[in-house]
Amino acid sequence: MVVICSMACRKSDRDFDKDTSGSIEYLTVEKNLYNIFRLTQEAAFTTAGISSLQPGFQNTGWADCDTFYTDTISSTKMMVFDFKNGCYYLDRHFKGKMIVLTSGKWPQQGQKMEISFQDFYTDNILWGEKFEILCMGQNSLGNWIMRIQNNDSLILHKDQRAFFLFPNYTVLHNTNNTPVFSDDKWTSTGTNQGRLFNGAPFQAEITDSINLNYYCTHFLTGNVQLRQGNLSLREIATGQGECDNSATVKINGVNYLVIY
Repeated sequence: MVVICSMACRKSDRDFDKDTSGSIEYLTVEKNLYNIFRLTQEAAFTTAGISSLQPGFQNTGWADCDTFYTDTISSTKMMVFDFKNGCYYLDRHFKGKMIVLTSGKWPQQGQKMEISFQDFYTDNILWGEKFEILCMGQNSLGNWIMRIQNNDSLILHKDQRAFFLFPNYTVLHNTNNTPVFSDDKWTSTGTNQGRLFNGAPFQAEITDSINLNYYCTHFLTGNVQLRQGNLSLREIATGQGECDNSATVKINGVNYLVIY
């Protein structure tokens, strides 16, 4: 007997929906974005940065392998990180130039920070366009509240493909009211949307706040719901406090371990 299989005997797309590549792309870009945020905030908060508005400052490198200099004399304040041909910092390779502009002292409520790039790479990802950080002031505990935002898409390039990102995050910077960075912590909530390197549109929402600290360049804790195209919901759990580059992606009730 010959059985001709029609669409009626075809398995559901959900049976084949096990691909975690989009989740890995999303986590990789997000981790790089937060590390750039962290790098610019640490530098801006120092007396060599924009916090004290001292005259122009230059040294051999904020990351000990770049050239870092400031211009706080002009009406627009500027910090420049020039990694030239590349160096290793925050567990990744940086290359190129990152330019940070503010209209005044940082941090200060209502001030905006614009971060742009010139042939700038983190590992093998090329950063294009720019993004903005808005200082929203301090809460009752003295922690700074920052918003990572963009009116236009932040575009990243890898292997001749593009990743488009519209971030809309609120980041709580807990300085613990001390003059050192080693006890700083960052907590992030919010949403973003865009297009993955594989071309799929996506929407993401942080459902349980993302947490980072000074000693770890990976996400310590936090959960994200990722929707990409017509695929099933991806529920991403970034960890239980351990410092590593692994996460769990749940698809249709099944957990997959990923490295990003």
